[in-house]
Parts: sequence; structure tokens; C-alpha cells
Amino acid sequence: MPYIVDVRTIFPQYEYPQEQILQQLKKIWEPKFFCYDRILEIQQNAGVEFRALARPIEEYEQINNWEVRQKIWRDQALQLASNLLIKLFSDYNLDPSEISLFISNSTTGFCVPSLEARLMNCFSFSTSMKRLPSFGLGCVAGAALLNRAADYLAGHPDDLVIILSVELCSLAMRAQESELANVVSAALFGDGAGLVFMCGDHHPLHPRAHFKHLGGQSAFFKDTERMMGWDIAQDGFRIVLSSDVAALAGREVSPLLNNLHDKFSAEVVPDFVVSHPGGPKVLLALEAAVPKLKSTLGMSWESLRQHGNVSSVSIWNVMELFKSSPEFQANRRGYFFALGPGFCAEGGILECCPR
Repeated sequence: MPYIVDVRTIFPQYEYPQEQILQQLKKIWEPKFFCYDRILEIQQNAGVEFRALARPIEEYEQINNWEVRQKIWRDQALQLASNLLIKLFSDYNLDPSEISLFISNSTTGFCVPSLEARLMNCFSFSTSMKRLPSFGLGCVAGAALLNRAADYLAGHPDDLVIILSVELCSLAMRAQESELANVVSAALFGDGAGLVFMCGDHHPLHPRAHFKHLGGQSAFFKDTERMMGWDIAQDGFRIVLSSDVAALAGREVSPLLNNLHDKFSAEVVPDFVVSHPGGPKVLLALEAAVPKLKSTLGMSWESLRQHGNVSSVSIWNVMELFKSSPEFQANRRGYFFALGPGFCAEGGILECCPR
């Protein structure tokens, strides 16, 4: 079985209390709404207390075109990714040339050459290392790419894989527009980056792993493409976000987790669930779907509180919180799970490794 050696997240230096962010947004949007107090109430109920932003909050009214957005994304992505990699290689006394596959991901920005290609010129990766940039998976990418890396390692048990994701959601905030989805998402989504370090079961690092990956599963829900995603506008991404996401989560999560359990871990009662936070309504729907595991969703609520929804990075932040918590105990098994644009879901079964 493939192993998750480590999972880490990092956030930009500009961190603000939610109330300060909402007050800044109020200056922008209050004149455009008949009753902005109702909008503010919706924003205050996002379950978020702090968020990190790619740039100082005062600059966002001037971030209004593709060139500016993408330059900020590229520069910040390289900085966050480099910080993650430097620390990882140091902590594991690892030469970058030992990495066999590097998967990079974002749905909030892009560059050509891609992010991992630019990092090739900053670190001594092998020139024959396989690279796989990913775009468009959104919030589900943290779970989906973990499963794809596990698929690769099942056939390459001697290899090491890095999955890197950078999500700078704030750069899609459109200060000039007052559509409700844009205003609500500006109160929910935050910025950050994360890294998952994985190995095959023949690699000598596997005894240091935090989790064993026991299997994964994908689910696609037809005719739901307007539920979440981006419209491509002249000056950047425009959010697509339906109020039906929570209802779909409540309807589809339980069957997917039951299928995972029956297929990969039928003889064991699951002990925990590591879920992408989504938002308060999504988490409440998940609690209803897995009432016996409700208490372990506390780390998803905590991630949402500390950082907001950081798209694909969020589930890795929840995993990072989980591996440092009392809930993490050797040989316990549980689910990981995320939803994303498509509309789709991705889940799997993890086993905690002895520490």
C-alpha cells in the first residue's frame, strides 16, 4: 500500500481577523446594496475568524485585471512552494533528485511554464523527474490528487512523490461587482499552500509515514456543472457558487462513504473522518451524513475557523491538524473526503501509522 509520509500547509504573511476583512469589504459594497446589513450577517456566519491573504487588504480594489492577478499568483506561489520544499528536504535529509513524480496544482492561478517546472530551476530535482501540472479540480483536488498519487505508487513501490497545491482564492475577488456569490465567497475563501509527501511500500522512508493509503474512489454527479467553478471574464475568474451545494452533500456523501467502507475496509468500523471544510452548511450536512463520526469533524471546523476555505489546500490542513491531535492513534482507520466542481466528490480510506 502507498504511504503518506507527511502533509504540511503554509499561509501568506498577511493574516487578518475576519471582522477587519469584512469591514474593508463593507466599504466597497455597502453603497451597492439596499440592505447591506443582511449581507454582512451572511458573511459573519461563514464560520471564519481569521484568513491569510496574498496581498495587504488595502490593495484589493486595485487588483482588477489578469496581468496583475497572475503576477501576484506566480510570485506568491513560488515563494510559498519554495518555503515548503526547503523545510521538507531539510527535515527528511532528502536530496530533491530522489523525487520521482512531482504533481503541482492550483485552480486560482496558472503560469506557463508550470509551477513545478519553475521550481526545477530552484532545486536540484532530477532532469528526468516526471511532472504533472493540474488545473480545474478546485476544492476536490486535495483528495483527488492524493488518490492519483496512490495509484501511481501502487505500480511504482520504490518511488517518492510530492503533491504541491497553491490556492490564492482572494485574487478572484472582484471589488467592482456586487453579485451575491462574489460577495459571499469573499467572506469564505482564504489563501494558502500545501504539500503531501508520499512513498511506495518498498521505499525505506515508509516506516516514518503518518498514514497508509488503503484505497480511494471518485464520484461524478451529472448535469451539475453550474454548481461550483469559474466563469472566465475579461479581467479574471468570476465565481460560480450555488446554494445547492450543501443539499447535494447531504444527499451524496453517505452513499459514497458506505461504498468506500464496503470496498476497502468492510471488516473495520471507521474511527474518524478527515473532510474538506467547504463551509458551515456543508459541514452540517456531513455531520448529518456521518453522525457517529461527528466529533472528529471538529478539525474541519477548526481549519475553517483559522483559515477559511482554502480550496484544495484545506483538506491537507485538516490532515495536518489530525495527525497532531489525540484522535490520531496507531492502526485507527477512517475516511478522507472532499467535494469540488464538476460537481464531483473524491474520498478514500486512511490508516494511522505507529509513531
